[in-house]
Amino acid sequence: MAFDPLYATRLQAAWQTGQRYAKRAVAGSNSLGLVVLYFLAAFLYMRVAESLTGTFWTQLAACLLTAVFVAPASVRTFLRKADLAMLAPSPYPMKHYLRSAFVYSLLVQAAGMLLLAVIVYPVYKRTALSPGSWALLAGSLILLKMWCSDLYWRHVRLERDSFLLLVARWGIAALFLYGFWTSNRVYAAAALVLMVILTAMAMSKAARYHLPWLFLIEKENKRIDLYYTILNMFIDVPHKRKKVRPRTWAIRLFDRLTGDKGDAYLYVLVRHVIRTGETFAIYLRLAFLTLALIAWAKAPLLLYALCLLGLAAAGKQVTQHIRTIVHPPSIRLLPIASEERQRAAFRLCLAMLGLMTAGMTVVILSKTAPLLDKLALIAICWIWTYLLTAYFFRRKKTAANYQIPLKR
Repeated sequence: MAFDPLYATRLQAAWQTGQRYAKRAVAGSNSLGLVVLYFLAAFLYMRVAESLTGTFWTQLAACLLTAVFVAPASVRTFLRKADLAMLAPSPYPMKHYLRSAFVYSLLVQAAGMLLLAVIVYPVYKRTALSPGSWALLAGSLILLKMWCSDLYWRHVRLERDSFLLLVARWGIAALFLYGFWTSNRVYAAAALVLMVILTAMAMSKAARYHLPWLFLIEKENKRIDLYYTILNMFIDVPHKRKKVRPRTWAIRLFDRLTGDKGDAYLYVLVRHVIRTGETFAIYLRLAFLTLALIAWAKAPLLLYALCLLGLAAAGKQVTQHIRTIVHPPSIRLLPIASEERQRAAFRLCLAMLGLMTAGMTVVILSKTAPLLDKLALIAICWIWTYLLTAYFFRRKKTAANYQIPLKR
């Protein structure tokens, strides 16, 4: 099938924009933390998969969780607000345009199901009653995704897509997967019958309008906004305004940890870093993930590695954000020397890593291990915290991004 020329042009432009932003995101400071989190999550997932057995509850949980990723569906229409005036009353063949949008979206989601099959296969192999090949699992997931996408698109054209329909798709997909998981043909056949009934009901209804323009445009705008929100976690995206969150509890906590409130730059730096941007959110995610992995780890070598790597990842992200953060004029215009700015940033970073180390201390003390070994690890973590902060801020001029050049 040949793609509609207008849709192909917009698809190509979207891919070029996505590639440009992706290169910037990979080169950004958060990519290191993402790689560390990926390998830690993959290691933990494989360990959990190896410990599973083929009981009723594990099979049911595996099917329900897999269906969570199968049931949602979407169609990239690339429609714009101007299309409502330029294309709506015109004889442009929108049917061919929308068919191209549906086929492209279906191909992308089928590729996603191949990736999902790779992730789910270790659990399927350990818990299924009679596990088959990876290709069979991937084919089942693609079949379910094609049905979910087709039913979603029909309901969208009828302006009837809702949360209840999403729950219905999720339940039927989980029922089919449970029959597939347990080799029970009754459950699989029941799911197929329900799939045919829902599809026939959607086909029997006629759309009230030729095309729900406003509904589709709103969905496209929300999707683009979601993409920019995700990108904004890695790089500064001009399309997204930084949200300001109160976080009063964090402000009070770090005011106590950093100490001197007479330092004007430290005072405003604490509030700006914690209230705006993703610095504090990334720090919290890394801290909670590290604490969870430490609480789970049992091997001494793994425990040491998780502590050191978790602190290094958090320190890298926090220092990079503090050095490159774009402050408002109220902070940039403060007549403060670069050494004082450097010292304030160092104290804030040390306080954030110190708080994370304090949480790690509590988790380590709660473990069943010799007291001397636990105290040695805690001492190493505190020394590592200070060395990391000093290393990341070595010869780094934080004032370089804040100075405003004077015109001569």
